[in-house]
Amino acid sequence: MVSFDLQSAISDVTHFTRRMRYMIYFSMSLMLGIAFLTEFNIKLESLLVIPVVLFIFFIEPRLYQKVMFHYGKQGRRNAVFLMDVALVTLFASALHLLLLPTLITFGGLLFVAYFSRISVLTLLIAPVIAIAVFYLSSSLWFGFEPYWQSASDELVALYMVFFMLFMAACLYYQTHRSMTLNDEKNYYMDEMNRYVN
Repeated sequence: MVSFDLQSAISDVTHFTRRMRYMIYFSMSLMLGIAFLTEFNIKLESLLVIPVVLFIFFIEPRLYQKVMFHYGKQGRRNAVFLMDVALVTLFASALHLLLLPTLITFGGLLFVAYFSRISVLTLLIAPVIAIAVFYLSSSLWFGFEPYWQSASDELVALYMVFFMLFMAACLYYQTHRSMTLNDEKNYYMDEMNRYVN
């Protein structure tokens, strides 16, 4: 049985970000399945993105261990962000760039980049990777269908709900983390004042 304890997840940054990424990709897979049922131009090949993402999640711990060994935590953070850019672009390509879901997804990715302290070089490389993944997946896998169409109302509503859940969880985490750091700072200041006096 899998349980999710929010307090223990918040205490460990790595586990929280991993669980948030799993939640995001689960919701994107769910949205892709719903889009397949509600949108007329999304074909069955688009659902093949889900096994690809599961395979990447299977191999990524070993890959990120090697990156962290060679480049440290900042390198691992940048590698995770670039992998997220590639996977989000793959989902957007599978959705044929439906207007509002694509903008919400990329807005969430920018939110993650802001709070993850991604380096400037990685932010400059990210659009190049996104464009390359989009054109490769469109030309080899999904085909060039009509893009930037409006999505169905059900899909837009579900995307908004999942985006608000994502933002609420991230903001709750940031608030709790800053309060924890403030409490630690106050504790150490009190200890220092006690020894000084």
